[in-house]
Amino acid sequence: MDLKDTIFIRKSTRAFLGEELSRDKLAEIEDFIPNIHRLDESIKTQAILTDKSDVINLMPWTAPHYACLFSETGWRGLIESGFRYQQLDLYLQSIGLGSCWLGIAKLKRKLDPTLDYNLALAFGKAKGMPHRAKGRFQRKTLSEISDRVDGRLEAARVAPSATNRQSWYFEHDGEVIHLFGQKGGYYRPWGTSRWLWIDMGIALCHLYLTHQQFSYQLLDEPPVKSGYVYAGTIRL
Repeated sequence: MDLKDTIFIRKSTRAFLGEELSRDKLAEIEDFIPNIHRLDESIKTQAILTDKSDVINLMPWTAPHYACLFSETGWRGLIESGFRYQQLDLYLQSIGLGSCWLGIAKLKRKLDPTLDYNLALAFGKAKGMPHRAKGRFQRKTLSEISDRVDGRLEAARVAPSATNRQSWYFEHDGEVIHLFGQKGGYYRPWGTSRWLWIDMGIALCHLYLTHQQFSYQLLDEPPVKSGYVYAGTIRL
């Protein structure tokens, strides 16, 4: 199964079998990471694969393996991290494994002092099916995330987000579409959190994988939308 197809059956797994993956399987996952597509080649990120003994996890469940994710300081690094490592999330599920983004899990050590910790991706063999039936998503409608109903945005509509908040909003402007993230929310009621920017990167990843002509840029004079932050401009 390719990453594009996996988008539409992806689900978050929170119940894992205790057994660890084989060294060969972990090596395959390690080999995938350098081939991940970049949104901005100039931004540095890092993914460290480790096991549960090396991770602080405040959730009531654990996974046998984690990818702990880091990026350069700032919102652009967070978008890049979401964009790159959503490809890893989809890859894990495409090979039959379960995975789940974790905003409150953290690596016990920091290897690169120039990078900030973002969040973790839990993964391993799932208890039960690692995928959902196609179309069985609890998400906002296209009309709720965009100024017009545009089927090209379906892959972004079904993307995962922190607390399933789905903070993205798309506004059409001629041949381009501006992406905004809604301020506030449970974790940061008066501003924006790192999860919002990561969510924007995840949505962009889904659009990149489903549109061959996808392009992304940051405008020097971006549009302003009350209650939202600008996260980029795309062509599909």
